[in-house]
Amino acid sequence: MEKIISQIKEKIKSKYEEYLLKGNDFKAFEKYVKSSCDEMFLKVIKSFIEDLDNEIKLNEKREKRYVVQREADKLLTTTLGSFRYRRTKYYDKEEKRNRYLLDEKLEIPKYEHMTQLATASTNIYDTVPGVGMDCD
Repeated sequence: MEKIISQIKEKIKSKYEEYLLKGNDFKAFEKYVKSSCDEMFLKVIKSFIEDLDNEIKLNEKREKRYVVQREADKLLTTTLGSFRYRRTKYYDKEEKRNRYLLDEKLEIPKYEHMTQLATASTNIYDTVPGVGMDCD
């Protein structure tokens, strides 16, 4: 954990110097740190999602029922931001239809581009006055 914190600190060191040592703008520094961390953790989420897709594809039991069709990109919005990930499209021999097993595993409905948590967060911002507003 300490190594990760050191890497994060190294990444944002120039903004620390700009905003806090040479200036007096903690708000800008805080926004930059949040943005940098969100970006980094989006990469972590994307990596795990694509690893899971690969695990599904390599599963021998999957081969008995599902045939790989092709790979396709999908845009996904999370509470941290949006990113594109690659997932595999399968043909289900039993149900005789195409499926994205990764999306089903992640509980992302067909044609949906937001995670359940991102959707819930958006709904909160829409219904609670003043929540999510940028108060510059």
